[in-house]
Amino acid sequence: MINNEYDFAEFGTVPIVRARLDGGEPLILLAAEQQSALYILSRNNIKIPQELKSGCLGVLSVAGQTGHSAKQMLSTWHLNDSVELVPCSTYPNIYQRLAEGTLHAGVLTADYRIAGEIAFGLNTLADLGEVLKYQGPVVATTARLRDTDPNLVQAVVDAYCDTLNLFRTSDSVVPSLQKHLRFADTQQATAIHAYYAKRFQAHPFPSVDGLARVIESMQGSRNTPHITPMSLCDTSFLERSLVENRRP
Repeated sequence: MINNEYDFAEFGTVPIVRARLDGGEPLILLAAEQQSALYILSRNNIKIPQELKSGCLGVLSVAGQTGHSAKQMLSTWHLNDSVELVPCSTYPNIYQRLAEGTLHAGVLTADYRIAGEIAFGLNTLADLGEVLKYQGPVVATTARLRDTDPNLVQAVVDAYCDTLNLFRTSDSVVPSLQKHLRFADTQQATAIHAYYAKRFQAHPFPSVDGLARVIESMQGSRNTPHITPMSLCDTSFLERSLVENRRP
């Protein structure tokens, strides 16, 4: 997105903050969830964090939100020097390698946690959302696109809000969800829908506190540009969408 390959993206807040620290201009438009639904899941023979010692933990990338969150958690467990982070690029890759036993643990979202508990007996070692309280995935664009094509930005936000509202209020989306997830059977897809339908916001504003926690974790004591949560956001398109569609 920053390199003009995409107009919009939905991903974690760690890359957003890193891009801003590096002089980029990403803008958060909305967030379906205020807290990330990320978990460290382990194979069924690993019950406690200390059993990860000398093992491998799968993440999307070491530098992104999954890797950053994993490093924070491993530090809390005093395991940051004894567990290898393995970049796997996609959640399906992490999930497959966990199922095959070539990873000891991995950072995965709630849909994989629910399906993995049912299918493979995966264990939850940490609820990263509850522990770290970072802002969950956000829908973002760039200041450049906002300024050059605000009508497109508004149309995307409107469409996202409509879809989010349908997901929250109707189980008619389960077949589409199952088709999208691919790894889930009907029972798993139904459970995943029920979980997220309760989490998704009717008014999908990002969390100021969740963004502040991400910023603080990345700035530390470095001499970096001052960033505030609201400087990362432009919620004016969301506000218009909510008013014009009279969403409760």
